[in-house]
Amino acid sequence: MGEDATVFLATGRRDLVRLANLDRRTVICRVRETTTAPSPFKKGKFIVKRGDVSVDQEIDLLDKLSVDLIVTRNSGGHGGWPKLEAARALG
Repeated sequence: MGEDATVFLATGRRDLVRLANLDRRTVICRVRETTTAPSPFKKGKFIVKRGDVSVDQEIDLLDKLSVDLIVTRNSGGHGGWPKLEAARALG
């Protein structure tokens, strides 16, 4: 993964310190709650989204943001599959 890669994080804020090696990349972290805290990444930002997201919405978002890599946790719930299906659809 090159330093110009855009990484989409869906891990929650508490896990961001574990991903410090991504600091040279553009890092977009989707969170459920608004935060006033700055992103811990130099080229990072938070986007807020509550509730379910469809595969088509994920495709649109990932395409708009030019995401190269998705990092998500394996929580076992149904909320994770739309972003994985979107990634598959986008190649």
